[in-house]
Amino acid sequence: MAAYSAVTVFRHTLEQLLDCNQLPPHVSKTQIISLRENICSLQSSLDKLPFVPKLKSDKMKDLHTRIREAIYTAQDEVDYWIRGHSTQRSDEKTMKKLEDDIKLVEHDAVVLEEEIRNDPTGDLFLESSPQPSFNFSGKDKIVGQEEEFKLVTEWLESDDKARLVIPIIGMPGIGKTFLARSIYDHKQIRNLFDIRAWVTLSQYYSYQEVLSKILNTMESKNYQAGHYATQGDEQTLLQRLHQELYNLKYLIVVDDVWDTKAWDRLALALPDKETGSRILLTTRILEDTGRSIAEKCNGLPLSIMVVGGILSERAELEYWIRIEEDIAAAAVGFLPKPELPTQTLELVAQKALVDLVQRNLISISERSSNGRIKVCLMRDSIRDLVEIESEKEKFFHCRKKYNQQLEEGMKKQRRVSIHINLLMSLEEVYETTKTITSARTLLYLGPHHHHPLPFFLTFDLLRVLDAFTVYFADFPDEILQLVHLTYLSLTYNHELPPEISLLKKLQVLMVRRKPKLIFIGVSFLPDEIWEMPELRHLWFTETDFPTLQPNIPQNRPLLLNLQTLSYINAASCTRDVLRSMPSLKKLSMWAVAPGVIGLYLDELKQLEAFKFTVLHPSPNKQVEFEPEISFPQTLRKLSLSGCGLPWDAMEVVAALPNLEVLKLRELAFNGEAWCLEDHHVFDKLKFLLIEYINFKRWIADMYHFPGLERLYLKHCYELEEIPSDIGFIGPLELIELVDCSLQAVESAEIIKREQEVDYEKKDFQVRIYCSYE
Repeated sequence: MAAYSAVTVFRHTLEQLLDCNQLPPHVSKTQIISLRENICSLQSSLDKLPFVPKLKSDKMKDLHTRIREAIYTAQDEVDYWIRGHSTQRSDEKTMKKLEDDIKLVEHDAVVLEEEIRNDPTGDLFLESSPQPSFNFSGKDKIVGQEEEFKLVTEWLESDDKARLVIPIIGMPGIGKTFLARSIYDHKQIRNLFDIRAWVTLSQYYSYQEVLSKILNTMESKNYQAGHYATQGDEQTLLQRLHQELYNLKYLIVVDDVWDTKAWDRLALALPDKETGSRILLTTRILEDTGRSIAEKCNGLPLSIMVVGGILSERAELEYWIRIEEDIAAAAVGFLPKPELPTQTLELVAQKALVDLVQRNLISISERSSNGRIKVCLMRDSIRDLVEIESEKEKFFHCRKKYNQQLEEGMKKQRRVSIHINLLMSLEEVYETTKTITSARTLLYLGPHHHHPLPFFLTFDLLRVLDAFTVYFADFPDEILQLVHLTYLSLTYNHELPPEISLLKKLQVLMVRRKPKLIFIGVSFLPDEIWEMPELRHLWFTETDFPTLQPNIPQNRPLLLNLQTLSYINAASCTRDVLRSMPSLKKLSMWAVAPGVIGLYLDELKQLEAFKFTVLHPSPNKQVEFEPEISFPQTLRKLSLSGCGLPWDAMEVVAALPNLEVLKLRELAFNGEAWCLEDHHVFDKLKFLLIEYINFKRWIADMYHFPGLERLYLKHCYELEEIPSDIGFIGPLELIELVDCSLQAVESAEIIKREQEVDYEKKDFQVRIYCSYE
C-alpha cells in the first residue's frame, strides 16, 4: 500500500541525510534522529497489523490515508530543506508538529492492531477480495511453496494403488490454486497418469455443468482436451465420465470446493479401481470439514496450509498490490540495502522483479539472450486494479487523454505518467498537470515528440525524469535545478552542460541523439562527469569519453559505483580511465575502422558483459588489440563485430569459464574454416549467434558445446553445412536460420528429422526463414 511504501521511503531519506552529514544550517542532527526514531516505530506498528476483518476495513483505510498524508507532508518538508528553500521556517515548532502528527497515527495503528487481535470473531469476517486470473505454465516456479510442492508430489507418485484424495486447505488468496496448477502441469506429473482433468467449482454450481467441464478438460497421452463428448443430461454425463475413467490411472483436480455435498455427488462419478488414481482438492472451508471429505472416500487426511514467501503473512490481494507498489518505488530508494558485500542494488532489484514474475503479478514479454528479463508487462486485471487504487492513494497518476480531469485531492500525487507526449504541448493539459507540485517521478511513455514547453518547471522535487522519447533542441536549464534527481533520460543532440555535475545524487544518465550522429574525437560528456561519484549507469549514443584532467588524482577510482558504460569510443578507454571504474559490469566500445586498438580489460575485475563493434569493417583488415587480446574470467556475455580476427583467436574465448552468451557479427572472425580443437570446450555457453560471417566450413561436435540451448545462424551465405553432431546436444532447444545457404538449410532439416523421428526429441525446434527462392 502507498502508506507503507511512503513510510519506508521516508525512513530511507532520513538515513541518507544522516549518512551524508551535510544537514542544512537551520536543522540539527538531533532533530533528524528523533524524527527517524518516530518513523521506525510507525513502520514497526504497521508490520504488526494482521489480517483486517471486513467490519474494520473502513477504519484501516482511514488510518492508511492519514499515515500517507502525514508522511507526505514530512517528506516534502525535508526535501525542501535539502533543496535549500523551505516553504516555511524549519524551527523547533515545525519539527514538533511533524513529530506529533506521526506519533498520532502511530498510536492509532497500535490501537487498531490491539482491537483486531482481541476480536474473537475476526478470522471469520476477513475481507475477501477477488482473486486475479493467472496464466500458468509447467515452467512456473513455486516460490515459498517448495516444501508443499514436494509433499504433494510425493503422495501423487507413491506406489499406493488406492485412490487418494489430497485436500489443499487455506484462506482465499494464499496460492492454493497456483500450487495445484503448478503440480498439475508439471511434466513429471503429466507422464505419471493415463488421463487428467481440471474443474473449478463455485459456491453456486450446476452438477450437470461440472460433469461436462470435467469431460471437456480431460486429456490423455492420445487425446487432447476437447476430444471427449460433453453433451447429455446429468445421468448420461455421469455414466460417460465413469466409463472413460474406468480402469485408468487418473488425476482430477477439483478447485474451490465449498461444501461436502459438492464432493459427495462428484465422488460417485470417479471410479476407485486400485489403479493409483489421485484427486487433488482445493478448499477454503474449515479444517474439520476438509478432513471429513478425505475420510469419507478413504483417502489421505492431509491438510496443507499454503504459504508463499513474503506473502505468507498476508493473504489478501491488497497486500499483493503493496508488494507490487513497493517494487515500483525502487527508483526512489525503496529497495533495502544489499545485505552482503557481493550484492548490488541492481541484484536486489532483479531478485524482486523475478519474484513478481514467479507470483504471476507481472509477465515477461521479452528475454535477453542470457535468459534474463528484458521487457515485462503487468497483467490487465492487476493493472486496472492498481491504477484505480494508486489514484485513490495518491501513489500514481496516469495522463492518457485530453479531457481527463484532475480532482482537487489529486494534486498530491507522487508519480505522474504521460502516455501521449503531445498532450503536454496543450496549454490546458500542461497548466493542469503542473499543479502536481509534489511529484517525485515523471514518465513520458508516449511516441517520440519534440516538446516546446518547460514541462517540469514546477516539479522541484523530482527524483526520476524519464524523457527518453522527448527531443530537446536546447538543453533545459530547469533540469539543472532538480537536485534530487537520481534518474535522467532524454533525447538531445549536443554536449551536456558542465553544470550537470550539480546533480550530485544522479545514478542513471541516458542520452540519445536522433537522428543518430557520430562525431569522431568529440565527447558529448563534459569533463565534470568525473565529479559525479554516485553514477551507476551511463548510456549514450556513440561518443568519446572525456579524458582525465591533470588536476584529478590518477591512482584512485573516481567513478567507483559505475556499473554500465555503453557505446564509448575505444580510443577513450585508456588504462587510466578504466582503472577509475573498477566496478564496471557492462561495457560497450566501438572503433571506426580496423586498426591498432588498446584493450585494457584486465583493469576490470567484475566485468560480465563486453561488446566491441567496428563501425566500418573490412574483409582484408583486422583489429590488432594491444596488449594481446584477453578477456576477464568473469565474462558471461561477449559480442564482437567487425574485428576480422583469425579463427585461432577463438581459443581465448573458449577459455572463458563463465561464458553463457556469444554473439559474432559482421566479420567478427575471418577465414574459410572454423575448426574447433578438442580442448576448445565452451562449457557454459547457452546462446550462440553467428551473423554475416563468411566461413564455409564449421568443424565441431556436441562435446564442444555441451550446454548450448539456442543456435542462431543469420546471413551465412557460404556455410556448407551445420555439424550434424550439434543436434545431439542434450539441452539444445532451437536452431534458427535466416537467409543462409541452401546447403546449411538442408543440413538443418536433416538434423530436425533425425532428432524428431529417430530420437523422439519432441521439444526440439528448427526454424528457417528465407527471403529468396
